Amino acid sequence: MMGFVTSAYAAGPSASGFDIVSFVPLVLISGVFYMLIIRPQQKKAQQQDVFLKNLKPGDQVVSQSGIFGTVFQIPDNENYLILEIDAKVRVRILRSHILELAQK
Repeated sequence: MMGFVTSAYAAGPSASGFDIVSFVPLVLISGVFYMLIIRPQQKKAQQQDVFLKNLKPGDQVVSQSGIFGTVFQIPDNENYLILEIDAKVRVRILRSHILELAQK
């Protein structure tokens, strides 16, 4: 049975310690992950924040739940706004739940 043991088992890991070449793929994968996933999400979140800050009364919007309405009032320093969804039917909705401007 001793004849089946090869010299490959005796090689083992290199004794030099840290090898920079084995670190390069990790850096490349991290870079690709950042460019394809994290950066686009950050950019979209910034655009959504700017959109929500620029809302004004009279804008026709769609909420995340699919409700179409017109911004009626935006109280100062509040996280919500008043949305008019029909004649004299107004609801209070979180500003962060406004998805986009409605298509006209």
